[in-house]
Amino acid sequence: HRDLHSFPTRRSSDLIYSLTGGINVGGAINVPNCNVISNQNINGGGSITAAAIGAHGASRVAADPAAIDGTLLASDPLSNLPAMVDPGTPCNALNTINYKAAQNKLGAKTLTPGKYCGISFSNGYNQQVTFTPGNYYITNGLSIQSSGNVTGNGVFFYVRSGAISFSNQQRIRFTAPTAGNYAGVLFFQPTVNNSGATINGSTGNGGSRMQGALYFPNATLTMAGAGNNAAYMILVAGTLNLNTNISFASNYSSLTNGYSPVRTSTLIQ
Repeated sequence: HRDLHSFPTRRSSDLIYSLTGGINVGGAINVPNCNVISNQNINGGGSITAAAIGAHGASRVAADPAAIDGTLLASDPLSNLPAMVDPGTPCNALNTINYKAAQNKLGAKTLTPGKYCGISFSNGYNQQVTFTPGNYYITNGLSIQSSGNVTGNGVFFYVRSGAISFSNQQRIRFTAPTAGNYAGVLFFQPTVNNSGATINGSTGNGGSRMQGALYFPNATLTMAGAGNNAAYMILVAGTLNLNTNISFASNYSSLTNGYSPVRTSTLIQ
């Protein structure tokens, strides 16, 4: 096997990283300042342009630079993140959100940080949905299938149980917090939750954006959209399906001291 070393750094590279499964590439991945690493194989009909590309097994995609096969297994680059503590609020009608077309008459919906026992906006609801800044603790999943706009600046989602699913009908623009325990982290799904996540979003009105780390260490993350327009992204999951074009510039200037939430960068050689 080729060596794959990790070393402490104050300003880390972005990562696209599969921990236990492979990376399946269906789009054009253009991340010149980012390391793309798989602890299994890299397959698909797409392409990757990155700072470095490595697979513990084999890479069978068009790659620039050429991928290195047979790298040593790499450790989880976000394992330092602390689990969010359950706020303890019992489930009730106030913190279980299930909006359907019938709720259009109620107008736009604004959600505030706290515990939610499921958040669902079904197809047919076409109002503005706003998540105000802060931390959201979610059980029973997060599903947004509506049209319209979904926004959240300075938001962090800890999904304790249930799946995450966004359709391509809504323009969704999320940015992670810039300070605190979860600075630079948008989604964190703990290892006890192995439900898959599907990220999508419309391309109209400037397109959709997911700015921050998407961390699904024991689940499959499928990127079907929302892979552009962000200053930075970090994708870490058990298995990664990259079924859309992804491009970002690795600019952490909005975060405290310009630090990435990844505290080690990876050298592939």
